[in-house]
Amino acid sequence: MCGLAFVARLGYLVWAKPAFSGVYWAIATDLLHHGTFSIGGELTTDFEPLYPWFLVVCRLLVGSETFFVQWLQVVLASLGVVVMYRLTFALTEQPRVAAIGAALYAVDPLLIRQAAQHSEALLTTILLMLFAYLFVRAATTKDAIVAGAVLGLVVLTRSMTFPLVWAAALVWAVNRRYAAAIALPIAALVVVFPLVARNYSVNESFRPTRGGLNLFAGNHPYTSLLLPEYDLDLLRPLAYAVVNERVGAARDSAAYEQLADRILTERAIGYMRAAPVETVVQKLKNVAYFFSPRVVPYRIGGSRVAVAPDGRISVEDSHARPRAEVLLYVVSYSIVLVGAVAGVYLRRHQLWKDAILWCIVATFASMYAMFVPATRYRGPMSFVLLFYAAVAFGASHRARRSIVQ
Repeated sequence: MCGLAFVARLGYLVWAKPAFSGVYWAIATDLLHHGTFSIGGELTTDFEPLYPWFLVVCRLLVGSETFFVQWLQVVLASLGVVVMYRLTFALTEQPRVAAIGAALYAVDPLLIRQAAQHSEALLTTILLMLFAYLFVRAATTKDAIVAGAVLGLVVLTRSMTFPLVWAAALVWAVNRRYAAAIALPIAALVVVFPLVARNYSVNESFRPTRGGLNLFAGNHPYTSLLLPEYDLDLLRPLAYAVVNERVGAARDSAAYEQLADRILTERAIGYMRAAPVETVVQKLKNVAYFFSPRVVPYRIGGSRVAVAPDGRISVEDSHARPRAEVLLYVVSYSIVLVGAVAGVYLRRHQLWKDAILWCIVATFASMYAMFVPATRYRGPMSFVLLFYAAVAFGASHRARRSIVQ
């Protein structure tokens, strides 16, 4: 299965040649050349540190040629098959179901694509699956500490997963595993603490400071007009305008990042308070967009948002996704989604074993409903849907064999 996953991901890398540049690469460059977590020499607190450090390690191993760094990402993504197999087997104790789960992971289009992208999604996926496996297998307090440490690494890769620390502890507390319920969050917090301390020392922030920007984009009055057609990143210029009205700090400074985060968070909360009913309705729609078989946003690109007097919105220079890409994703994901629903039903008497998987789904669905519900953000939790689909497909295979016999 690792070979299948590797061939699929390497094939995508060679065929699509996805661009591999951006803020993470820039941060990795500064880490390599100056030893600072910065962009162009300016300290930043906008981003989590683990993926830039991963890029640093990759560049130390193979140099700064982007193709070879992407190749290493493909190798790591392919090894995720092993974790998927072990997690599925740990929950079902059925080798065939575990093999099906590993195969689904190997050929999933979204996971294939994220393996070669300039994004932390690959690292988040692998670490999150590993955490889920360690959590399910944990039998001692020492095991809980290891699981908590890995969950801390997940948070250092994508901070919106932080609620999982308390959700995981609650699962064990409900099961009266009190020592484990205490050990896990302590271990996770120990791993996360250096990020908190470093950010506070830079500009007195406690978390990555781009949260306010994302909250602003997810709750602006234009948000409902843009979704699900357009990317909410189009609202960034409006966000910068709001901040620049209030402060005079240079945009590329860490001080600006902290002030921008606070101002945009306050403005987003103001939008929600001004229209509570519309906000709730939009959040429910966001959940639907997050799990939609169609890739959200429907269109890519765009340079400027224009709103007509009658409320209609237009975006310059955007274009529809390629039809073949949309069709492939809709068909493959629809099969998985139907299978996942069936798998949940088949495990309806064992769902308590899967509590951590449900915590993962709830965390991702709720956080991205509050912020930006793009399909690409669902990638790291896709393995949960693949697990339940594997359960259904495994049961279908057994049923066919019984009929034949």
